[in-house]
Amino acid sequence: MIRVSTGLKKSSLLSRVVSDFLEYWSRFVGSRHERQRSLRLLSMGLGGCLLVLGLLSLATFRGNPVDDRNAPLDVDRRSIRSGVQPRPLAPDEWNRSDALDEMVEISPAADALPRSGSLFCYVLTSARHHARVPAVNETWLPRCDHGQFYTNAPIEIDGQLADTIPFSTVFAGLEDKYENLFFKTIYALHYSYTHISRDFDWYFKADDDTYVVVENLREYLSHLDPNEPHFAGFRMKPSLENGYNSGGAGYVLSREAMRQFDGLLYRNTTTCPDDIYEDLGLARCLANIGIFPQDTRNSRGQQRFNGYHYNDIFGGWITNNWIFDPQIASLKAIGQDLISLHHIAPNEMRIFDRLIYIVQPAAQFREYGRKSSEETEQLRPRYVYEETNRQTKVLV
Repeated sequence: MIRVSTGLKKSSLLSRVVSDFLEYWSRFVGSRHERQRSLRLLSMGLGGCLLVLGLLSLATFRGNPVDDRNAPLDVDRRSIRSGVQPRPLAPDEWNRSDALDEMVEISPAADALPRSGSLFCYVLTSARHHARVPAVNETWLPRCDHGQFYTNAPIEIDGQLADTIPFSTVFAGLEDKYENLFFKTIYALHYSYTHISRDFDWYFKADDDTYVVVENLREYLSHLDPNEPHFAGFRMKPSLENGYNSGGAGYVLSREAMRQFDGLLYRNTTTCPDDIYEDLGLARCLANIGIFPQDTRNSRGQQRFNGYHYNDIFGGWITNNWIFDPQIASLKAIGQDLISLHHIAPNEMRIFDRLIYIVQPAAQFREYGRKSSEETEQLRPRYVYEETNRQTKVLV
């Protein structure tokens, strides 16, 4: 009888079965060499079976939800609050269905906001940029009738859940990467219109580094009819004949434009094809149903919405190759009816807000000193392009 060490306890049932099988097998196999050859083949077969069983067990294992592609989609809000994040879906898994809806958590502050009014504002952010959120929340966002943050995870400040900040985890079901910005954008529009309210006149989207003078936005919109399909912002080119609105400058859609987007475009991948560029992709979708970006400059040709950093504007570094309407350089670029600036750091946002709303020059002394008007020629700052670009991309 061939003695084979099985590595198992002799008292186990498996050990007895293996021993009996080997004894039975050795009686019917011829020479010693044939027995060794057969034993090697048997060992290889058993090893292959164990490997297959191991792979099947790993594929069906549910203990690690981090990369479980078959995880159920019905994640409730309580599981999110307890720290269990839903698995992000790929665009082809989501496919503009309702699969993302159950992954959204709404903060108490957002839940208490009005569901009707003139101006609905939402700010796109993500967990990696939540440090920008307080500055936006302290300054311009509360001046909207309904203003909240759309993000991918509950907002925490100093390790504590920020219940007093209005947010919804609208992007919890989509992986946080640049290639998904278009999908975030169209889902945010759909979610705003169908899950929050259809009863606002205007729906304004901004980034978490956009500063907005909300009163000037309201004044501009007061001359437009929300029952007509308006799409307003900072027009860019090339790629589309009628241009597209910059995502960073913020753009606004009327109630009628939102109705047509949700009814005609959101679930139609033919009329609204997938795109890797947020602003260009959305504009292409809207253009396919006859909604185009409009000229938002004032009577002096100054841009109300601005997609570039103010250093780039003042320094004259913006070329007409990328903007639809010519950009005025120097301080003359900024008019009294300014609506938005992009690439604004949190403390810059706070300073701008206080200069606009808090600082009040003493009226009785305004006649003193040398007079300067908007028509006075301004000197351009002598920045080199690389320096300006670094300032443009400054973070928190």
